[in-house]
Amino acid sequence: MKPLFLLLLGLTLLVPATHAQDDDTKYDEYTDYGDEMEIMRSLSIEGWAHEPALPVHASTSKGPTIADFARAFLKQKRYSSSFSRAILARLDGLHPKPNDGMFRYLIDVPHGYLSVDTPFSCGADCTISLEMCYWHTANGHRLVGLTWGDRGIGCLLFYDYNPQTRLMTPLPEPPIKDFYDNPALLNALLPRQGKDIHIKPIWDNPSDTLTLRWNGSDAFIFDGAAERYRKPAKSNEVALFARAYFYQTPNMPDLSDMKDAPLYDAPNGIITRRLTPAEQQEYFIMLTCVRGDWAEVAYIQPGDRYPVDLTRSLRQGRDYDTSFRRAWVPRRALFVDIADKDGPFDLMLHLYAEPTLASRRLYAVEDMRNSVEVALAFHLLEARHGWVKVQMATTNYIGWIESRYLLAD
Repeated sequence: MKPLFLLLLGLTLLVPATHAQDDDTKYDEYTDYGDEMEIMRSLSIEGWAHEPALPVHASTSKGPTIADFARAFLKQKRYSSSFSRAILARLDGLHPKPNDGMFRYLIDVPHGYLSVDTPFSCGADCTISLEMCYWHTANGHRLVGLTWGDRGIGCLLFYDYNPQTRLMTPLPEPPIKDFYDNPALLNALLPRQGKDIHIKPIWDNPSDTLTLRWNGSDAFIFDGAAERYRKPAKSNEVALFARAYFYQTPNMPDLSDMKDAPLYDAPNGIITRRLTPAEQQEYFIMLTCVRGDWAEVAYIQPGDRYPVDLTRSLRQGRDYDTSFRRAWVPRRALFVDIADKDGPFDLMLHLYAEPTLASRRLYAVEDMRNSVEVALAFHLLEARHGWVKVQMATTNYIGWIESRYLLAD
């Protein structure tokens, strides 16, 4: 399990062990979500493993309830916000009524489940949410899970509650086996009954649901791991979508170092045009397909049109709306760029030894960037379904990265 994954398995994956939610859903007015997003970022970046163990005060003779676990977490000063204070007030039987909006609160004490969320204005339909539940483990402890997220994207965090010490201690490694997906890009499907975690990566087909199955003892096992992390086969033609360049320093192109770029009508075809160094900087060029040692590009003079609008039209196949032209170029003549980080928590991205998330990580992209004086683009060495093999220009940094991290605009 990768260290960063262990740090961040994000607030999206939680499902209670045996909770059947009732219909006692309460709504209060609430809009000031305060510093919830900063709390999420703090949890992720600073490291869950370094969080303190928390004393839990049981309100019943049978041990702590879900309300007791929630109080232990929410009373920490560092996580204080208007949202957390409103939850604490509800746990204490009060009914806070801030200004506008909806504050939805559901607690199912018999089944050990708490869910609270409220919308806020962010230019879209955004929601801050907290969910908590627990599983009974084979050693007599309780595995307490909590999520704190925005629109289902955040960090799934786990505590181990020891009834002898009455402390719940952060688990440095989430109890999930054989799961390597990016935790900050997951949407949780929280069943009202059952013990398993059902999730959807937001970049997959909506029908693709992943299951983390509770093993009945102390951990979750990812169903279908072998198939999901199988290396894609080599392919002669792969569709891609990325900004492309004929020079290795996209942010600081040097005209004196650049040459004309020939454009072909087909792989191994005839030259139909040569882009001068000045035109290479002027044109907006997109990589759309790799076929063996050749790459197809779409190019256009952007004028006063925004790159994001051009790429949207191209994605939708509306070349005629934007007057994109098509051509083929030798694959090694092109450079592409990749993202350094990912997700709402700026997760570090890496190059892998093989085209699978289960493979060994070779380099952190951010560290590669910091090792050179000028931002360099990447040679495209190979393309497979969902993956590309790249090499940072003028360096020996070579590895695989998911093609969705190629920069598009």
